This record gives sequence, C-alpha cells and structure tokens, in this order.
Amino acid sequence: MWTRTWIISLSIGWTLAMSGCGKDDKVVAPIIDQPTERDASALYTESINAGEAPELVKDTAPATANRAGDAYTVDAMVGQINGKPVYASAIFDELGEESLINRGNRLSSGQFRRDVRVDLTNIVNAHVTSNLILAEAEAELTPQQQFGLYQALKKEREKFVSGFLGVDALAEEALQKQGIKDLEQYVEEKRQEMLIRHYKQRKVWPKVFVTRRQIERYYEQHLDEYQKPGKLVLRIIRVTSSAKANAVQDALAAGEDYKSIAEQHTEARRSTGGVWDFVARLESFDALPDDVDEKVRPLSVGQRTERIDREDGSSWWLKLESYEPGENVTLTDAYLNIERILQNRQASKLFVEQIDELREGGNYTPVPQMVDALLEIAVNRYASTQ
Repeated sequence: MWTRTWIISLSIGWTLAMSGCGKDDKVVAPIIDQPTERDASALYTESINAGEAPELVKDTAPATANRAGDAYTVDAMVGQINGKPVYASAIFDELGEESLINRGNRLSSGQFRRDVRVDLTNIVNAHVTSNLILAEAEAELTPQQQFGLYQALKKEREKFVSGFLGVDALAEEALQKQGIKDLEQYVEEKRQEMLIRHYKQRKVWPKVFVTRRQIERYYEQHLDEYQKPGKLVLRIIRVTSSAKANAVQDALAAGEDYKSIAEQHTEARRSTGGVWDFVARLESFDALPDDVDEKVRPLSVGQRTERIDREDGSSWWLKLESYEPGENVTLTDAYLNIERILQNRQASKLFVEQIDELREGGNYTPVPQMVDALLEIAVNRYASTQ
C-alpha cells in the first residue's frame, strides 16, 4: 500500500531530516528478538484490525478510479519497484486531483506539462527510494523481529484508539483531519517509521563516530553562537563648553527630566536625543573611552553617571536605559550538543550514501519512463486542449 512519502523524510534531493535523532534514540515501540510459541510468520499475518495484521508488502491493485468517458484510466500500471507494480492512481493520490484540475484550468498544455513533470518526478523518486529502503529493511527482519514489529504496531494502534474512548470511528475522524485516510493507513505509516528507524540503527549509526577535535573545530567555527555579546542602550549628554556643561548641571540639579535635557543640550547623538545603542562585549563597552567606561560599568538600568570632565574639554553624562547581558557558553557546556549535531550530520551523509547504493543496484522501472507514462495520463485527463 502506498503511503505519504514524508513518512521516511525523503525527497528528490535525498535529504534526510535528522533533528533530534541520535544513536541512543529509541523507536516508538522496539523491534525485538522475541521468542514465540507459534510460528512468527503466521502470527504476523494475524489481525491488528478485523482479523488481518499489516502485511510487509501489498501488491493488490488499487480500486478503480476512472470516470465515465475517460480515454485513460488512472489505475494503469506505469512501472514496477522490486517487482511490485506502480499504479498511476497511487501517484495521483499523492499529487492531489484538485491540484491537477486547478493547473489544468489555468495553464496552457505546455506549461501544464512542465509544471506537473517536476512534481511527478519528485513523487516517483520518493516512492522508489522509500520502497527500496523498506524492502531492504524488511528483508533483514528475522521471524522473531517480525513478530516483535507486529506486537509493537498492535500496541500503537490500541494506544491511539484508546485516546478516543476506544471507538475506531472517532479515531479515524481525527486522523482524517490530519490527512490520514483511516486506521489502516495510520498503522502502515507507523510500520514504515519503525522499519526505517530500525534500518538506520543497524546500517547507519554503527558507522557514526565523532572525534573531540571535530567538536572543538565546530565550536571555534561557530564561536559567535556560543559567546554572544550583550546589548547596551545609553542616553548620553555630551557638551564641549563650560557654559553648556554648567547649564546642564544646573538643570539636573533642579530635577528636570534627563531625557528633555539630553534632547535640548547634547552635541553627541543629537538626532536621536542622545540615545546610543551598541554591542557590549564581555570585557568592556568597546565604544566608550576607558575613563567613561569605568563610570558606566557600575550603573544599574535607570541610573546615570555624575558629570565627567575629560581632558579634551568635553563634559559627559550617561544614563543606562537598558542592558541585555552577553552569553558565554563554554566548550564543556556545549560539548554534548555539538556532538549530537555532528553525529546527525554524519548519519545523514551516510544514509544518503546508503540510498545511492540501493538506487544504483535496485530493480525498478527508470524514473523518467514512469514519469512520462504518468504525464501522458495527466495531460489527457486534466490539461487544457487550447
């Protein structure tokens, strides 16, 4: 049964979303070597839903979907993957009939071909990749592991339905709001997730190894992420004559509003009313002269300095409007997080290489051939004749 291609986080570029997935992660319900009194293969075909367990492979042709008068049927077989047929209806379900109708109505035939070919290529590539990986993952399961998978899926289904008073109909109504047709599709998607996780744990993660030097190099290359400066906002009054300095001093002594005095008198940052915001490094407030810096450092937000007379003849007052302290995350504190980032990157790269190997030696109809067949069906069913 075809399912949504995002299940295994793959696309045409063979990119893998690995965030939060580490070597020691656990599957939702583990595939285990579980002994059983009965034949595991037979047990695997027992019911999760109405007497039938989810089979590893289903090759039954999908129900017909062609409409009266159509020259082409969307149930046409357009190729095969590992000997299993690929039906047009499965691909078009993925693409969405509404999308095809919409594009057919607004695009010329040529534009429709170009536009739809891109989507079909992406979808077919994803189907090829997902089916090759799933086949490889399934082939490695022992009968005991198949039985463990069956039990895990059974529990997953029961757990989900229990959240809806144990009523299948209510559970399926909730699933349909998420774009999942029914419980059977839900269980199938969980099955694929578990198989892919199991496959990565066996084929990919054992090859992942990150050295301390790699972690140190990453920290050094991303130092701005781990040592972030603070942000300082000051309101400065700076004047260059004794008369102006005395006028400011008198106004402050009289209790006049500091902001109003700054807007009226300051010769620095005049256009902003003396407001001065800049990056404040951990060691010092770089933009300030040393003798001014040492007066500002003890201030709390809302406080101001006394008059600072400098050797150049200028007089300064500074008020700390706001301050966001910097952050200094050491290598020791960041070590495990960086290790996980590098592990995920390495696992993603190894998984891509594994996919390339499977596709290179895989048994499937060439993607361009399947896309051409699908495109002809789409054009005849949905494209404008103009």
